[in-house]
Amino acid sequence: MLSRLTLAAMHFNANCGRKQAMCGNGEKQYSIHFPKYKKGEPTVRERKTECTYADVDKLLRTSSTAGENIIQIQQPCPPPICASYPHPDKTEVVNQLKSRFNFFSVIIFFTPLPLYSFTPGN
Repeated sequence: MLSRLTLAAMHFNANCGRKQAMCGNGEKQYSIHFPKYKKGEPTVRERKTECTYADVDKLLRTSSTAGENIIQIQQPCPPPICASYPHPDKTEVVNQLKSRFNFFSVIIFFTPLPLYSFTPGN
């Protein structure tokens, strides 16, 4: 068990600083997810570059091969829950994410009056 934990920690350390993946034309890539707690509302995430498994492969080759004869039984998987919800256009959802992060800069930029006034001596 300790070797699995060490292997997982080494894999995480090697891949924790991955950059956001880019398209061939230089645009950043995003993916849409439909978590259960939002009941069908989409969530946009940055798509990261692929993981590296070079260290894991080296360690697995040198480790013992005690579990080679284990038979794995495959069962059919049910369809994902998000398949029952309507899927919005990806560009529309990404634009909503970008506008959400630009929202506060627009409010601060276009506020003509201070939000409160203070006069000393009262």
